Amino acid sequence: MWKFKPFAQKEPAGLEGRYLEIGNLKVQVRNVIAEGGFSSVYLAQDANHASKQYALKHIICNDEESLELVMKEISVLKSLKGHPNVVTLYAHGILDMGRNKKEALLAMELCGKSLVDVLENRGAGYFEEKQALTILRDVCNAVFAMHCQSPRVAHRDLKAENLLLNSDGQWKLCDFGSVSTNHKIFERAEEMGIEEDNIRKYTTPTYRAPEMWDLFRREMISEKVDIWALGCLLFRICYFKNAFDGESKLQILNGNYRIPESPKYSVFVTELIKDMLQASPDERPDITQIWFRVNEQLPANLQKSLPDRPPEMQSTGVHDGVSKSANKSSSGPRRSPPPPPPSSGESDSGGSLGAFWATQHAKASVVSEDNKSMPKFDEPNSHNSNTSKSERVRVDSHHPKKPSPMRGEARGTQRNKDLETTVSQKDTSPAATNSRTRVSKDDAFNSFVADFDTTKLDSGNKPGKEEALVAEIERLKDELKQTNAEKAEITAKFEKLSAICRSQRQELQDLKQTLASKSASPSPSRDSSQNHPSPGMHSVSSTPSVLLSS
Repeated sequence: MWKFKPFAQKEPAGLEGRYLEIGNLKVQVRNVIAEGGFSSVYLAQDANHASKQYALKHIICNDEESLELVMKEISVLKSLKGHPNVVTLYAHGILDMGRNKKEALLAMELCGKSLVDVLENRGAGYFEEKQALTILRDVCNAVFAMHCQSPRVAHRDLKAENLLLNSDGQWKLCDFGSVSTNHKIFERAEEMGIEEDNIRKYTTPTYRAPEMWDLFRREMISEKVDIWALGCLLFRICYFKNAFDGESKLQILNGNYRIPESPKYSVFVTELIKDMLQASPDERPDITQIWFRVNEQLPANLQKSLPDRPPEMQSTGVHDGVSKSANKSSSGPRRSPPPPPPSSGESDSGGSLGAFWATQHAKASVVSEDNKSMPKFDEPNSHNSNTSKSERVRVDSHHPKKPSPMRGEARGTQRNKDLETTVSQKDTSPAATNSRTRVSKDDAFNSFVADFDTTKLDSGNKPGKEEALVAEIERLKDELKQTNAEKAEITAKFEKLSAICRSQRQELQDLKQTLASKSASPSPSRDSSQNHPSPGMHSVSSTPSVLLSS
């Protein structure tokens, strides 16, 4: 029987004040520093070392889909652990609360402030160009580590709220709850509906690429969406406002933005923004090109040699898509090269060698046809060479040959055999060796010609087969005429539909231009994002925080 307790003390709804064990860590939860729709971030203190603090992310998973996203975030954080521009994951745990409800706890690195805090506290003091490019280079460093993995990992929620500044002055990327490796063009209506729902829930409209706004463009949704977001981010860093105000889909699809006249940056910065904000993903540069362009523009004391890679890729020796395994010694057995070629026999070899066999070792590999079936690569050099050549030729003369239908060639072959046997018994010089080799090759060619009897080709022809071929040709001609008639009919229909589509496309373009001219009014405020906070997130206190998407 239910009992009503009107005076019972209210139990705390959150994790404040609780002691939790997460993997090998035991922490005491302090206060909330950020909140989202289904998650919160707490300040947590190490129970054994009071000086250590963590950002504890608490996520409520009400279904399998949300749990899968959490596991994907954990997997990406583990693969990027140790990267200087990615927040570190120290421990994680999944709690089963019953009734298909689970809670995830992620103990991560605590950073001092976010990029939004830095921008809001600078007032009217814009960044110098090298400062803005340094921030972008750090972000590109983290994005490079994601895009060079296999399969490529797209962050899909790059924005100022997800960039944190740690105590060492390094910018770190956080919130990997929107990552995706599903790079494809969505064709079916069901796939489009699912993808549109994921885009709406897990991406931020201000940084959303055109191909994500309109799936009917039939453009690849891939890691290039991060390049568009980087262009929006650089615009925000430089001018303290968003390139696309509000959630105007038409502005983004048309690339309708304006570079402010103040502050004044170099042509390099403005051109970089334009390149990253190309409407077509194929026309945008990749993350490697952006990293090197930004790095070369920085002063010499701030430049790096190469972008940082994930620790697992550093161990395999793979960088920029190029494997270094070719420089390692092979584990297979090594074979000794053939003996050096004779000094006077190269010009008498009977023709130039191919490109592959023209190497310094292959020039010496002149062997007879019978010796090709007996590899001598691992043979020691102590064998007596005086007893090998003449004996092999003598054995060669005992092998039966197929009779040749051409008498002249048969007589020439017999004379070649006699000459080969006589020369082998008298002369063992290098020139004679090459001559015997050439004679042996001619013998093999004559045998091949003897086997290729052209009279056999005519034996299978029959009168009935020719009539069947003529009938088949007539049938194919009739089918060709019918196909040409159908093609002409389809072409006429296509031209009519093309004319209709062109007229409708022109009407739509005129309508878009009219709407764009009405909606493209520049905002006088310094940063419209101050009046429009990021969806699903708001800061709870002024303490150092990490922010996340809802």
